[in-house]
Amino acid sequence: MKEHKTKVVATTEEMDLVRSDLFANSRFEFRQHAKKMVTQRAALAATLIEKWGMVACTGEGEDSAGRQRLRLLSPEEVVVRACDTADIAFTEFDARGWRVDLPGYDDIHAQGAEGEE
Repeated sequence: MKEHKTKVVATTEEMDLVRSDLFANSRFEFRQHAKKMVTQRAALAATLIEKWGMVACTGEGEDSAGRQRLRLLSPEEVVVRACDTADIAFTEFDARGWRVDLPGYDDIHAQGAEGEE
C-alpha cells in the first residue's frame, strides 16, 4: 500500500495549508488546519453579535412630542452585550447541568487501541 504523504505548504499565525498526496501523486488535496479556534461561549457571542448588530437599541431620551428616542448600540456596545450574555448563558447551562464533560482525543484513541487487542 502506498504511503499517504502530507506537507504543510503555507502557514499563518491562525492556520496551516496542508497538501495531501493522493492516488500515487496523480492528485493532491488541500486542507486547512486551524491553529486557533473559538470556544462554544465565543461562538454563541458571535451568533448574538450577528443577531443584534443591526437591531439592538437603547433609549436616548424623548423627542419633542414625548416619544421615546432610540439609537442603535455602537459596535463596541453590541460586542460587550453579546459577550456578557454568552457568559451568563454558559454559567446557567453549567448550573443546570446542561453541559457534560467528554474525554479528550488521546483518551478516545487509547480506548480504541485497547479494544483492538
